[in-house]
Parts: sequence; structure tokens; C-alpha cells
Amino acid sequence: MTRAFKNCSNLKVTGASRGLGLQIVESLATGGFSPGKIIATARNPDGAKELQMLAEEHQNIHIIKLGNFYWTLGGELTQHTFLLFKKKIPQVIVINVVANLETVTADKILENFHSNSVAPLMIKAMLPLLKRAAARGKGMAIHRAAVINMTSLLGSIELYWGDRQKYIAFALYQSALNMVTRCLAVDLEADGILCMALHPGWVRTTDMGGPEAPLSPEESISCVLSVIGGLTEKDHGSFLHYTGEQLPW
Repeated sequence: MTRAFKNCSNLKVTGASRGLGLQIVESLATGGFSPGKIIATARNPDGAKELQMLAEEHQNIHIIKLGNFYWTLGGELTQHTFLLFKKKIPQVIVINVVANLETVTADKILENFHSNSVAPLMIKAMLPLLKRAAARGKGMAIHRAAVINMTSLLGSIELYWGDRQKYIAFALYQSALNMVTRCLAVDLEADGILCMALHPGWVRTTDMGGPEAPLSPEESISCVLSVIGGLTEKDHGSFLHYTGEQLPW
């Protein structure tokens, strides 16, 4: 399904300086199915050395400074527009993933809530571009206009049980991000803009996954891109596992 990306004129990845965001850019640029233009955003482009090296090797990678939110209006988005919104923890904030009912504080919840749950809703600033792209064709697909939010199964209310209670703060704003995704799906459906949430799995990344995580970034993103490449109208408003399995909200 990854060949579908070749039909995307523009693809935007936020949080592209490291972790899964960087892996997405690398996989797209080197996998033989690269879109016309990859718009890679980062909070500190000058410090994103690996991303800079990729951009030097692949002329279709364009790096843009992120700005205050983890979205940006930078970059020319024309015709077929696909936005991949990777959940990105601002580099100036240390994420508090582990916090149970006894240790959680209001500060632990609020310090990341703005960037991870509120900022994705600000995609509304791009609606004119998304609508224009979606109007140039029929049916929902990534080569027209799409918003994909990378989230976590810890944001699933139904699945939050057992030993997961130690992630209460993380789960709260992931659940809020899931609701943002669902709200966007409802509002954007009439315009033909595909919108859904995707869990990339438990991945060995420096920021969060840790060495005990079962998936490498390469393994996760290979599956993620395959799932995204095959998205259709039936997936609009859905919450999917990186394997393509439906997850409960």
C-alpha cells in the first residue's frame, strides 16, 4: 500500500527531527515511494542534524521551523495534500509518562496537554488548503487531503485497565487527542477530508519507548506507512493499531 504515497504531491510530517517523525521522513525518502514534496517540521531545524543530512541527500525534503505549536503554516501545499500530524512532545518540556493516582499532579497533566491535545485542533487554520485539495477528486484517500494523528492505545478508555494505571497523565491527554481526532472527522467529513487516529505501537525511541519496547522505529513505521497508504473512506473517523486492527475509543 506504500506505493500510494507516490500520488501525494505534498506530505507534511511534524516532529521530524527525531524519533518516529524522523523515521517517517527517512522511510518515505528512501523507500522508493516518496511523494512529490516532504515538508518536515522541527522546533529547532539547525539542531536536527540527521534530518539536515536527509534533506541534503533528497531534494524533495523541505525543512520548516515548527513555531509555537507543533503545526505550521509554512510550506506550499497545493493540489493533493496529505498532512501527517505526528504527536510531538516539545523539546523544552520533559514528559512525565509514569504517574499513578498517588503521584500525579495538575502540573504533570497540564504541562503537556496544550501541545499534545489542544494544538492538533489548530489544523483549522489550514482548512482552506485542505478543502481545496479535497475538492480535486472523489472519495477519501491520502492523495487528496488527510489528517492523521499519531496517538496511543493508552488513550483508549476501554483498554485502560490493569497495570496501565501508572500512566494516568499520559493517558489523559492521549484520550483528549483521540477526541480531537473524532471531532475533526465529524467536521471535515462533508468536505471529503480523511481524518483518523493511529497507534504506532510501543517503540524503542529515546524519548519514551525505552530499551524494553518490542518494536524498532523501522518496524513500526514500515507498518504505519502501509496502513496509511491503504486508508479509504471506510477508515474516516477510525482509531487503528499499527497492524491495521480497529481499536476501541
